[in-house]
Amino acid sequence: ATSLGLGWLVRNKSTAAAGLWRTLAQQETPSAAATRPSISTTADFAPMPEQSNDYRVAVFGSAGVGKSSLVQRFIKGTFKEAYTPTVEDTYRQVITNDKQVCTLQITDTTGSHQFPAMMRLSMSKSHAFILVYSVTSRSSLVELNTIVNEIKEIKGPDIAKIPMMLVANKCDEAAREVGKETGAAIANKWGCGFIETSAKENVNVTELFAQLLQMDKERNMALVGDKKKKGKADKKAEKADKKAEKADKTDKTDKTDKAGTSGASAGASGAAGAEAAEGAAGKKCGLM
Repeated sequence: ATSLGLGWLVRNKSTAAAGLWRTLAQQETPSAAATRPSISTTADFAPMPEQSNDYRVAVFGSAGVGKSSLVQRFIKGTFKEAYTPTVEDTYRQVITNDKQVCTLQITDTTGSHQFPAMMRLSMSKSHAFILVYSVTSRSSLVELNTIVNEIKEIKGPDIAKIPMMLVANKCDEAAREVGKETGAAIANKWGCGFIETSAKENVNVTELFAQLLQMDKERNMALVGDKKKKGKADKKAEKADKKAEKADKTDKTDKTDKAGTSGASAGASGAAGAEAAEGAAGKKCGLM
């Protein structure tokens, strides 16, 4: 092969390379063959097996409904206004399973239908599912019906045993197309949980994942602490609850004071009446 012209090699490089490889293989001595490194098989390049204590959750929904925002708010405690399309991202968070530390693996799937194989793989590997739609888009809720049907096809028709949450995101938006009652009715039809969230205002984000873990009856899982800052809406609700509780206590105290004052007045009147009656009786009997 080395005696061939350079021009011929360029024009016929594939054929020449194959012929050269056969010539070298025929001339190889047994000792050289023994010392030559073996070619790796596909098994050598197989991906590392996932940890057995990983609990995998897949997040599905149309593009722009806020899937990535929910996951990043939960994992990092942050929110980005700018929208960036997702192909597929994986996040991890430490949780407990029967008081043992394990990993919650969250797969943020694409909102596009260009990668059906990736979506079906996520469905087959996941233990639980989060289905997200936007309250400002009725079509985003309708599109989830296809996802649910695919999950049934892969996991079996009885998906009521599989932890699954229907999430109405962007509940802070005023321009609604889907009411809370509608979302709750669809969730009941599909046999899954329901919650309204806002990744922007951090409303019910931690609660979403906590409820999802509690739905798994075969495992005793829980989040490890809650280090996330409370959202504005949560703080307002908590402040309102404390104010109402304080007002209730004040009202009860006022009623108790009034009751005590009335009782004292009644007691004084009764005592005066009894003294007057006793005096009258004494005069009648000649004692006074």
